Amino acid sequence: MANDTLFLTVQVPAEEWDFNRRRLRYLQAVLYQLLRDEGRLREWFTARELVDLCLPGLPHTRQGIALMAKRGRWRKRDTSRDGRQAVEFHACSLPGRTFDGLLDRIIRAASDCLDELDMEEESAPTIPAPPTRTAQPPAGMVETWVLPLMRLIRSRPGVDLADALAELPVHLPPTSVLPTMDAAKATLEAIGWRV
Repeated sequence: MANDTLFLTVQVPAEEWDFNRRRLRYLQAVLYQLLRDEGRLREWFTARELVDLCLPGLPHTRQGIALMAKRGRWRKRDTSRDGRQAVEFHACSLPGRTFDGLLDRIIRAASDCLDELDMEEESAPTIPAPPTRTAQPPAGMVETWVLPLMRLIRSRPGVDLADALAELPVHLPPTSVLPTMDAAKATLEAIGWRV
C-alpha cells in the first residue's frame, strides 16, 4: 500500500510570519465586532485616526506617529479620502502594546453588542457567573482568556478542553486569572462553541 502523505516545507521571512500571525489575531477580534456594525470594521488607519484613538504606546501627534511608523517599517498604503491623498497604516503593524489595546477595544465593543442582544432576545444564551476562583471581569468586558482559549482549541483539531486549559497560561499575561474547567466550558458553550 502506497503512502499518501506528502510533506511540504515553506520558508517564510520571520517578519512576514509575525505580521500574518498578528493579522489572524486581529481578524479574530474583528469577528466579534461584526455582531455590532459591519461598517465599522477597519484594518487600515491614518495617523490622524490613530491619534484620535489614543491607544497606549503611540505618540499624541500625527507627525510622531508618522515617524514611529517609518522607524518601525509599518505596513502602509496610499489612499484617497474625501478627495485628498492619505497614508494608512495596517493595524497589525502597530507596536505590541498598541495592538493589544486596539484588540481590547474591539472585544469590549463586541461585548457591549452581546449585552444588547441579550436584552433584545430573551432566548439568547447568557454567560453564567464563573466560580469564585475566576475573577469577574468588569461589566461589558469579555474575559481575557476567551480568545486565546478559542485559538488553542481551533488550531489543534481534536484537542480536549483540559489540554487547552493546561497550555493557556503560556498565552496570557502573567497576572491573568485562569478559568476553572466548568467556567471555561460554560462560557464557550454560551457563545456557541461545542466543547
